Amino acid sequence: LLVPLFSFEQILKFTRQLCLDDDICLDEAVYRSEERTGDRNRSIAYLLKSKEVLEGDALAACDLYFRLCSMSVNARSLAGLGLVLANGGVSPVTGERLLTAQVVRTVKTLMFTCGMYDGSGEFAVEVGLPAKSGVGGGIMSCVENQMGIGTYGPALDEKGNSIGGGSSLQYLSRALHLHMFDSGCNWLSFFFAHTPNGMLDDFANAIRKWLDSLSGEQQELAHSAYKKVFEAQKNKSEGEGD
Repeated sequence: LLVPLFSFEQILKFTRQLCLDDDICLDEAVYRSEERTGDRNRSIAYLLKSKEVLEGDALAACDLYFRLCSMSVNARSLAGLGLVLANGGVSPVTGERLLTAQVVRTVKTLMFTCGMYDGSGEFAVEVGLPAKSGVGGGIMSCVENQMGIGTYGPALDEKGNSIGGGSSLQYLSRALHLHMFDSGCNWLSFFFAHTPNGMLDDFANAIRKWLDSLSGEQQELAHSAYKKVFEAQKNKSEGEGD
């Protein structure tokens, strides 16, 4: 369906923007492997074309699919995409809207209801966050208006989800009260309330170093956002301590 509208290069460029990662590229070895062993996908494509579900060239559609499945990303890339979704489709770095609010709502709804394959229901109860896993071992998740989370662990459970990634998300959800149906606790408040002042200084220094690595408008936007969040939460925690 995408073939007549977009080239792989256009989609790759947009993917880099969505994931806040300019280093994403096509893994040629993986692509060649997908292309060589993709007869079942080609069969499905021809079946869909015969039912008039798929229009255009079935082989071209498969080739684009193989390429999209072969983009080289890491956990940081996944977290970047999660962050854009958590921010309502707006890049937290540039302030540019990348996805419409309707698209973001639809994507996060699908992630929450079926993003973890047949394990989606259990994951919704135990973790309570929109998430999408892949058979490569990655999981991308988002916390509304707060953060994106990316994990990688190659060992999969019987439902095709990363064992390590799922366990990590479950731990974070419980420890930081991230479950979307938890009430009365914000993870930033929890973090600042339970972190010694020395560690808070280390955290602040790490943020400053990251901000210094940016330039121009990106630095100004990011600095303003982090400064407001950090100072507000720190002042709140210090006031509660007094």
